[in-house]
Amino acid sequence: MDTIYPNCRALESQAPRRRITSYELSKSVATPTLDDGKRNAMSLSMPEEVHRACDRAEGRNRAPATRARRSAQSDSFSRIRDVASMKGPGRVACQRGLCVGSLLAALASAVVVSGGALPAAAADDVPPLTGVTLYDPTKAMNGVTLDLTEDGKPTLFDMNGRVVHSWPDARVRDRARLLDNGNLLAVGRARRLVEYDWNGALAWEHPLTSGLVHHDVIRTRNGNTLFIVLPTGSTVDDIVEVDRQGNDVWQWRSSEYMGPMVQQLIAQGEEDVTHINSVHELLDNRLSRAGDARFRPGNILVSARNRRVVFVIDKKTKQIVWRFLEGLHLQHEALMIPDGFVGAGNILIFNNRTRRDGSSVLEVDPGSGEVVWRYAALGFFSPSKGIEQPLPNGNVLVTSSRAGRIFEITRDGEIVWEFVRRYANRAQRYPYDHCDALAKLERPVENAVMAPAQHRHIDLPLHRWIPRESKLEAVNLRERFVLKKNDSCDRMLVPASANLFLEFGLRPIAIRLAGFSNYAGRFRLSISSEGSKVRSDLIDVTLRQGEKMSDRARVDLRPYRHQWISLCTHTDVVGEGLPSKTRKFAFWQTPRVLPQGAAAEPLYEDRELEQPLADFTKEELEVRQEHLKALGYVD
Repeated sequence: MDTIYPNCRALESQAPRRRITSYELSKSVATPTLDDGKRNAMSLSMPEEVHRACDRAEGRNRAPATRARRSAQSDSFSRIRDVASMKGPGRVACQRGLCVGSLLAALASAVVVSGGALPAAAADDVPPLTGVTLYDPTKAMNGVTLDLTEDGKPTLFDMNGRVVHSWPDARVRDRARLLDNGNLLAVGRARRLVEYDWNGALAWEHPLTSGLVHHDVIRTRNGNTLFIVLPTGSTVDDIVEVDRQGNDVWQWRSSEYMGPMVQQLIAQGEEDVTHINSVHELLDNRLSRAGDARFRPGNILVSARNRRVVFVIDKKTKQIVWRFLEGLHLQHEALMIPDGFVGAGNILIFNNRTRRDGSSVLEVDPGSGEVVWRYAALGFFSPSKGIEQPLPNGNVLVTSSRAGRIFEITRDGEIVWEFVRRYANRAQRYPYDHCDALAKLERPVENAVMAPAQHRHIDLPLHRWIPRESKLEAVNLRERFVLKKNDSCDRMLVPASANLFLEFGLRPIAIRLAGFSNYAGRFRLSISSEGSKVRSDLIDVTLRQGEKMSDRARVDLRPYRHQWISLCTHTDVVGEGLPSKTRKFAFWQTPRVLPQGAAAEPLYEDRELEQPLADFTKEELEVRQEHLKALGYVD
């Protein structure tokens, strides 16, 4: 992976990325204007923005210049001008100052080294890549959105993605909820639940002496707190309710109430048998009023991901009185739509499903067990995590967590608000008057955001090489993700204005140790559209020992926009008397398909292990590692 200097990483954590706000052309100069100069100058995302500007300028035979918004002029942007000066087509010279190693690495990874220079995409071909990319104030449920930042800080965003309020000192691990009194209830780090007041002071906490609290926590109608815990040494979850003094007042054990199948799996030693990921207290509802005791207020609606089932627990008897399994796969966030909302009394479920099928949001009538509404769309997929939230205006807020995308849809499937980030957890929308502290804030200005024609965001898990097919490995004295097999294929959905980035080559140290003097390898990358029997070579390069030992490439995938494709790597030995297996002597860095101008991949899957850990205590790190092992993320 490209070297990122520690001081640059620290600066990036303090300086969220801003996107280019304008792009002006003159006779000889192309000038991108970036918002908030000082923040961009400190950001690791800045080099990618500079590279994107250079790409566009190159396509129009212009030289790029960079400037800040007039109100944000600073020495930082003077340094950017020094860093980004054109020295020929597609090349940027780093002269002094700003995270130079990171800039060189970022630019080097995107330069075309075979097949000639690419034409730059037209400006209207490249939609905004992060931030609020689409917003219709007349159709969206306007308010503030709560989610965690990449470093775990609970933050309220307005409809244009601006920070309204945050809890920078909160020690939060997962789910956070804004209570009616303005306090923040969350799954905390280590073994605890935490509640902070509006100003960030710790108002309440519940530490556990053992076990792992995870995924979800709610405040019940009676003022108690309900949460999920994986007991130490167990592979199945419990649900526990505690009062304000921290006393256990109710407990439900999966091992006792989920039936003989769960007990059999426990006996067989299966890990993470239940993986309960959401709990929801039923309120007064149409089914209960009609006499159906299964949905009595106070009963608990639960999603058990690894058993692919959603069920209701009778709070009094602890028995499972209702369940739904049809078509579920790794599902999340089962909740009942409250009275006064469209679909009141029905149950919403985020159904993750597979990469081939894509994710969906289901609305189930619990009385009949039928799916009465479903949302699925080309480009929508989160392999894990993910939630949905019904909104008062009938819309649904969806968090495609592993894609770093939060969006609001109408019941007709129209996206009326979209917020793309590098990291998304479990977003919740709240009205401006949700609590007194929020109502006292000045109401944010709501600026409509028009997306380009035919805009469609493709979630990154759909165009990222399947993680299990690659591994982190030291190759030629540099650590990088490489393919486990040199002959490998993957299927992916191409976003608009996308490029394919890859590196491949020989392993000179291994070749020398094997005693070869004339080793050569042929590297080919082929592509085909789904349903086509025609496969074309995008790359066909032979590398020889003692000559050029590695190569990089950037391939234009715009002709395949919004299409499913198959990409295959092929590696062959060239010459006689050489071993046919190439894995030991050649490598393919894991190919990346990214929209033009993308600064970085969102955090998800294995990248969850790379979250900033600088401010974790020793106890928090130990419990985090224990939790990751219990969930199977690490050995």
